[in-house]
Amino acid sequence: MAATTDRTTPGQPVAVFDALPPETLVQTANTDLIRAAVELLDSVDDVKRVVAAENQHRARPGVLRLCQERARQLRHSSSPD
Repeated sequence: MAATTDRTTPGQPVAVFDALPPETLVQTANTDLIRAAVELLDSVDDVKRVVAAENQHRARPGVLRLCQERARQLRHSSSPD
């Protein structure tokens, strides 16, 4: 799972979903925030969690495309060259 720096505790790693779970993430209309969070995801399973939450919430095509592209990037980066 991707990590970021917790603003309340300098230098303390925090998983993206601990700070912003998919269920909360998809409630925002701010696609820039969603895009940034999706780009921080480092596993296809994490992307699937966002897709599942988005499908239950709004099923916005743009958000689902972002997730599809991120999953493709992750699969490509993990495949042997």
